[in-house]
Amino acid sequence: MEPASIDGAAPPFLQWGEVDGRLGKRGFDSKARRIVGRICSEGPVQHRGADERLILDMARADLSLLNSGRAPVLLDHMQAFSGLIGVVDRAWVEGNACLAEMRIGPTARCAEVWDMIAAGMLQNISIGFRFLAWPSAAGVLRAAQWHPFEVSLVTVPADWTASLLHGRLPSAAPSVD
Repeated sequence: MEPASIDGAAPPFLQWGEVDGRLGKRGFDSKARRIVGRICSEGPVQHRGADERLILDMARADLSLLNSGRAPVLLDHMQAFSGLIGVVDRAWVEGNACLAEMRIGPTARCAEVWDMIAAGMLQNISIGFRFLAWPSAAGVLRAAQWHPFEVSLVTVPADWTASLLHGRLPSAAPSVD
């Protein structure tokens, strides 16, 4: 199933290339355990059931917490100390997507997570956010103002375009047959 926008067109995907001069061409620094990921996009995702789709307006995102150096990187949205695996160093909007540079922690547990990332086995991203307004249309919720407060590495994301940039961005969501 191809991810689609409200009008049915496929959303544009980020192109490979240098994210910025700090992390090189792959968005991945194994020595410093830094990664860059596309944490969300404007493309619609299923929300609270099959009949509701959620769209995040990138121009209305409040990224202040993600840019504070205090926003956590969690494993599977686990909001406890045991789920903490890193921190978001910075976030920005690029086109129809929000990207973040993240640093994975120095603990033994984080080393295990880092090995999964480096092997390409853990690459999907999801975010936790609070919304400030929900203008809605038939079957579509549009978050006109929203505030992300955490980034999670997950096995199954709501937004299949959200992933780490050290691997290939998916061109389609996996089919569930």
